[in-house]
Amino acid sequence: MFQKMKIRNYEVWVSLGCLKEEQAYLQPVHFNITIEFNHALKGCVTDRIEDAIDYVSLTEIIKNISQEKSYHLIEHLCFMVHQHIDTYLKKCKISCKYTTEAIKLRPPVQSLQNGVEFSCSSELSY
Repeated sequence: MFQKMKIRNYEVWVSLGCLKEEQAYLQPVHFNITIEFNHALKGCVTDRIEDAIDYVSLTEIIKNISQEKSYHLIEHLCFMVHQHIDTYLKKCKISCKYTTEAIKLRPPVQSLQNGVEFSCSSELSY
């Protein structure tokens, strides 16, 4: 059995941009997290949060890292969030493949309609 969890379009308002003028205004960034589990999650059977991935904890990681400072690059923001999710998943001892996506919805580029997206992927085995 294959199992997957997705957090889709979690919005955080972030100080993000190459120029101080752009960083001065918070702007929306959407995050998507996809976790593909290598083994069935125990929580599917037990119905206990202790046996599952707490997606509220994942969204708190995203929010805390995104708002702790100003960022110049969407790449750096995404990487930092990904690293902290990595730490969380290691603590849970979850074998999985996972991807963190960050989408800067309104970059200051004329005619760019759907923003700019950057992603990081990793795999953990236990």
